[in-house]
Amino acid sequence: MKKLYVLAVLAGCSSGGSNPPPAPDPVPPPVPPQPCEITLRWTTPTHREADTNGVEELLGPTDLAKLTIYAGQIPNAPDNEIAFVYDVSEVYSLMWTFVIEPGVWWFGATVTDTADQESDRSGETTRSCS
Repeated sequence: MKKLYVLAVLAGCSSGGSNPPPAPDPVPPPVPPQPCEITLRWTTPTHREADTNGVEELLGPTDLAKLTIYAGQIPNAPDNEIAFVYDVSEVYSLMWTFVIEPGVWWFGATVTDTADQESDRSGETTRSCS
């Protein structure tokens, strides 16, 4: 009776370590968040804040001296940084573009008249950058 021999060859095996496996593809480093540009717009108010009797006095075109914009990452924070002060004595509408870091930012404003009386802070608006 004849015997049948089977020879198996395994490809890719190595006992001496002379052929190391290929290195995995490098993983690119994460891209850090990038700053964003945002635009804020302001229109000159037409009235002063109401007095204790609820009366709102009209503002003339030259009654205002400056606009102060506050910015920060905490809503309604009284110590948010002053982002910009602008002479608005002869301006009726303004638009700015700011560069902000990633996160949620809150912006508010006050106006100061020519008698150096500053308004209460406006309602805030938010802008998000991711």
